[in-house]
Amino acid sequence: MLQTVIYLLFINPIFYNEIDTTKLKSFDLKGEEYFFGGFNEVFRFENDSLRRIDNSVDSRVTINPYIFELNDTVIKYGGYGYWSQRNFMYYFDTTSLEWELYRINYDYVPEGSYSGFQNSTDDLIIFYGGSRVDPKKRIESLPSEEIIMFNTKNKRLERLGTLDFDLITKKHLCSTNDLSFFYDNDFFYKVNPFQNKVSKYYKSSVFLYNIFKSSYDERENVFKINKILNKTGRAENIILDAGFLTSPINEFELYKTPLNSFIYFLLIIMFVVTFIIFKNHKKNKTVLGDTFLIHNKSKYDFDIEDLSVLRQLTIQNEIQFNDVMSYYEKSSLSYGHNTRVSNEKLDKLSIRLKSIFKLKNQPILKKKSDIDKRQKIIVLSKEFKEIKINLK
Repeated sequence: MLQTVIYLLFINPIFYNEIDTTKLKSFDLKGEEYFFGGFNEVFRFENDSLRRIDNSVDSRVTINPYIFELNDTVIKYGGYGYWSQRNFMYYFDTTSLEWELYRINYDYVPEGSYSGFQNSTDDLIIFYGGSRVDPKKRIESLPSEEIIMFNTKNKRLERLGTLDFDLITKKHLCSTNDLSFFYDNDFFYKVNPFQNKVSKYYKSSVFLYNIFKSSYDERENVFKINKILNKTGRAENIILDAGFLTSPINEFELYKTPLNSFIYFLLIIMFVVTFIIFKNHKKNKTVLGDTFLIHNKSKYDFDIEDLSVLRQLTIQNEIQFNDVMSYYEKSSLSYGHNTRVSNEKLDKLSIRLKSIFKLKNQPILKKKSDIDKRQKIIVLSKEFKEIKINLK
């Protein structure tokens, strides 16, 4: 009984004559104006006095939620309370005067957030830029990176992507249905979440300090800004021409879509693979000079005759043994002696190449010609042909 009396007298008084309605959210429901507070309180004017009409307990579990009106019904999404954030929707029932769960269809179950921003079109509402509770330090908050869209026709909630614009360092100036305006120390920003676009502009000196209240008049294309002067405390009303919005310095995405994230992931993978291939290619690059061969950044000196033979084999794939002899033969030796020397030179060259390239088999092979069995031809092995050799 005592708790009921305390609630009626202090927590839920009937009349509120000194409440500043400018700090409440107001909605016209079925021809009557309702005012909604930061918790679950709901007010309405009766006999020129503001009266609290809801029957809900003054719960602190839905602080700073997103709030909107749909078909004469006020609906909230998210909110903070008891070291966690809400991730569902609830509505005010004007008959029972209580808050009830609003049933929706989930394509994606959000983590929830609070103290964020929202924009809307005819059938869509987008929530973004709020905060969430740090799951490791429940008394601290983190920026919410979720971009959530609610379709009012099919009551479907879905995730659009991941926030890619730092709103923590920005101040909110005002919002229209589909646009929100922000500023920082240097620049002014127009955010259109439905186009996934942030437009960046140079900032007017008007935004430097003490903005109390502001709005954007789309018809007149001006910002109406109410500032408090430091020295006098007097309010100053400023009309700022918004013509500068036609000339952005830069435009970029508000959020990264899952597809974009997947593409970025693929690009990273492709870059890593390309880098590895390039590195291995560079590492395994083989260069054939006149008197040297470079492989795996190591240089090997050869007789000019050996590399002349290897060069011809690389270009032609096969050569006649008699052509090989022309590189090695000496006029002072007999034909038989030159034949034996050429065979020995070829064998030594093959053995050395096998060692340098770490091959399983000999890279230089001798076989009979298919055209004339009496003739011998020299060919490269299939294993050696797979090695890319750059001729210098």
